[in-house]
Formats: sequence, C-alpha cells, structure tokens
Amino acid sequence: MVTTDYTLVSPSAVADTGQVDVDDVTYNDTFILTAADIAGLLYSSTETMLICVLMPIVFIIGVLGNSLTIYVFIRGRGMQSVTNMLLVNLAIADILFLLVSVAPKFYSYISVPVPLVNDYILLGEVGCKGLTYLSGVTVAVSCVTILILAVEKYLAIRWYVKFRVYRTTTNVLIVCVVVWLFCLIYMIPDTIFMFTYEVALPWPESYTNLTAMPPSFMVCSAEVEDSKFYTIYYPVGQVFFLGMIPALLCIYLCILMRLLKTERSSKTLTAKASYRAKKQLIRMLVATTAVFIVCIAPYRILAFCIFYKVRISRGVQYYLLNISRTLTYINSAANPIIYTALCDRYRQAFKDTLLACLPKRLYNPADHNTNDVNGVTMTTLSTRRISRCKKADA
Repeated sequence: MVTTDYTLVSPSAVADTGQVDVDDVTYNDTFILTAADIAGLLYSSTETMLICVLMPIVFIIGVLGNSLTIYVFIRGRGMQSVTNMLLVNLAIADILFLLVSVAPKFYSYISVPVPLVNDYILLGEVGCKGLTYLSGVTVAVSCVTILILAVEKYLAIRWYVKFRVYRTTTNVLIVCVVVWLFCLIYMIPDTIFMFTYEVALPWPESYTNLTAMPPSFMVCSAEVEDSKFYTIYYPVGQVFFLGMIPALLCIYLCILMRLLKTERSSKTLTAKASYRAKKQLIRMLVATTAVFIVCIAPYRILAFCIFYKVRISRGVQYYLLNISRTLTYINSAANPIIYTALCDRYRQAFKDTLLACLPKRLYNPADHNTNDVNGVTMTTLSTRRISRCKKADA
C-alpha cells in the first residue's frame, strides 16, 4: 500500500472513478474539514437509499434470476441451443458482476459505524485491484457476448445451411472460453495501474460523535499520469464499446430485413410457426441488447469524460454518477425478466421448472405432461424424472 504524507485530499479532487488530482491536495497541517468536504465524504440520503434498499433488491433478483436461467437452459429438454449457451455465458457474467460490485460495496457500508463514500479502508489494496479487475472483466465479457449473439443470429438466419455445420454447442463453448480468456488478459492493465492512498481526515472538534469518525480515508486510484500505454489502452476499450452500438444496429436491421423476406415466403403452418418463434427470439435479443446499451452507456460516457478531464460541475457529476451506477446494477438483473416477458418458450420453461419444485400434492406432473409453445413440444423436467423412474423399474 502506498502511503502519502499530505493531510487532506478534497472530495472534489477524488473522482468517483477513484482517480486523485494531485494539484488539489491540501498540505496545511492545520486545515480542518469544511462542511462541503464532509458532505462529499459522507453518504447522502439518496446514496443511503441506493445502498440499503435498491442494491440488495437488485442483488437478490439478479443472482436468483440468472441462476434460474442457467439451471433452466442447462437442464431443460430442448434448451441446449447455441443461443441459450451464449445467454448462459451472459448470465454468469451478470452474477459475477453483482458479486464483485454490489456485495463489497454493501459490506463496506454496514461494517463500520460511519461509512465514507468510495472508502477502501476495509477492502485494502487487494480489494482495490481485484474488484476493479473482476468488474471490468465481467462487463467486457457481457459486451463481447452481446455482439456474438447478434452475429450468430444473423449468420443462422442468412446462411442457415452453411452455418449449421459450425453452429454446435461444442463450438460455442470454445467461443465462450476464448472470450473469457481474452477479457481476463485484456483487463490486466487495470490491475497494474491501480493503487491505494491513505489520507488523514482532520474532523472539526465541534463535530458530533467525533470518536466514531474514521481517522483516515483510503482512495483506490489509477496512477496513469506518465503512462503513454494507458492513455492509449483506456480509450480503446471505451471506443470499442461505443462502436458496438452502430454495429449492433446494423446487424439487427439486416436480421429484420431477412425476417420480413422470410415472412412473405412462409405459406405452410409449420413455416409460419417457425417464423413466429424466430421473431419472438429476435425481439427478445434486441430488447436484451437495448437494455444493456441504455444501462451501461451512461457510466462509460461519464468515465470517458472524467478521464479526459471534461468540465462537469460537482453537483451534476454527483447525480449523473448515481443514475449511471444504478442503471449498471439494474442491467445485471434485467435479463431473466426480459426472457420471461418476451418469449413464450422461455416463459414456459421457467414456469415448468418452478412448478417442478413444488410438492406433488400441489403439482401433478401428469397434468403438465407436455407443453406446446410456438409449435414446439417441450417436455417438463418432472416428466423426464418420471420416465427415468419407469425405465429403472422395468
């Protein structure tokens, strides 16, 4: 841990990305925290509501919803498709993001009598480096997976016969492993350049409950002032994300045009049912992509502005940061809700899985033997268990 010898870093000098503006450091040993400094260090009522109410709700919904998604897609009959395996990869990234971003923040808040905003005194340098790295990896995996989903669906619709040979669960598993390895390697510089700085906090003597106030504050900061590599590396990641938006728009526009052409040529009932199923799936993927962009883009753009020291007033930055962080957390819990709301097949699969967990007196598998959704017959998990028992008895 790097320890500095200055007395105070003004909260306005500490960007919420963790970076410290050295020019704004106060060296006067007799300096006392002002009301503005204290307001920047302590949690406001809005931030308290965000951490104590919204974040736990998002965490529970996100972890349970994405875990259920993984279970249904892996165990449900007929659910082990290429698209679903990519959605499983997305669900894993969302769960890990919630674990490394929401859980530590909540832990830091409830573990001390007077919590301070962005204080890493409990997490230390390991938490600073590790959590920054892992959260960056999970977001990067989500970005790449969203892009692969769009490309895969376009190729499957445009060149179905040619692409069918390569469109296997084995190949998509290899793709997912490569994506994780790439993101794990790409985000290493975030770990190298992150450090912690412990700053003394001279609280006013007249401040109430002075003995409970923390004597110091630990900042998690990126030391990049003299690094030409980081000045190139950081913008590349932001440009990649922002460049995804027009690329995804073009891909889904091409998919839509192809679907419209398919609709005109669909004459039989089977073809119409297949078209309807594809339409629902594409609509679900478009919604997933749109929610991801809307939720992630504000934080990325704000971080980009802070990196290049764009002038943003302290009050505006405060509200933008809280809104963008909230959207980022919500994104990790939104996908299972989107799947259930927009796709009949996924909704039925979730329903069957939940019903199968009920006692037999409340749920009779014989009454839910098969379900026909979009012309596709799906056998429930409970029916599979019954058939296995019959084979064993025979």
